[in-house]
Amino acid sequence: MHLNQQRIYHTIVSYYNFNNNLGLKETPWVKTAYWHQPCKDQIPVYWAGTRWDYNGTTRTPKEGSIACGYFVCTVLKQLGFDIPVVKYSQASSSVMIKALCRNIQRFGSYATFISYMENWPANTAYIVGLDFHTGFLVKTKTATSLLHSYYIYKVGVIKEDIHTADALSSSKSFMVGEISSSQKLLRIFMQH
Repeated sequence: MHLNQQRIYHTIVSYYNFNNNLGLKETPWVKTAYWHQPCKDQIPVYWAGTRWDYNGTTRTPKEGSIACGYFVCTVLKQLGFDIPVVKYSQASSSVMIKALCRNIQRFGSYATFISYMENWPANTAYIVGLDFHTGFLVKTKTATSLLHSYYIYKVGVIKEDIHTADALSSSKSFMVGEISSSQKLLRIFMQH
């Protein structure tokens, strides 16, 4: 693990052990500090410049290339979650979302999707599945961003505003699952 990953891991384990000896609970701390901050700040910088390729499977940012599903799963793995990266990366994003997320919603239009997202609370993170694409959605007090390995022109890993993200506006189907307070992911993390 890298130093930042170790720091995040030890912080959440300490918090869990101190406050949660009776079982897993959803807490505002887990929602904001664990999921939101890495997705908002560290991951985009760490992975920026990593190129997209349909068969990309790199585990090292800025080296090689990475497909969208592998990007989402590799980030989760690097944050300490023991998930089947290959299985989820190669399956439809709905498989991963159903297995890992909560508060799952489906939409058949971009306008409905955007309307729903505008009502999300700040400091939350989600996984989104599109027609043929997947990524993270991160909402702050001022903006909502799509963090993904973008396939158009093989751009690669980028963070862009949801209102200008072509990957979102060109999709006809949307599946969104919350990871900010997912007890499924927290349980996987605690088994690590």
